[in-house]
Amino acid sequence: MFEQITIERGHCTLCNGWGLAISLPLGGHPHLDGPLLCESCIRSAVKAADVLKTLRQAKATPPKRTRKGRKSSGKAPTGHPPKEAVSSLVPGPD
Repeated sequence: MFEQITIERGHCTLCNGWGLAISLPLGGHPHLDGPLLCESCIRSAVKAADVLKTLRQAKATPPKRTRKGRKSSGKAPTGHPPKEAVSSLVPGPD
């Protein structure tokens, strides 16, 4: 997303704290671009992004549930064949 990330010493754009901060160049004018963000503000932004993700997932429709249990098939055996169609395996009197 960002072409470069630089570490500088300066005032954080969000909390105005002094110290090491990350500069994120966004592609505009060099003087106006590249807000400095300290570690605590970046961590807060990540937590805020997690809240937005949770809200988005809660708003989304849940996936369809699969059916549980036995699925019927048209090719399943229908049970026992009729008695006339079955020959005996035991030899009978001739």
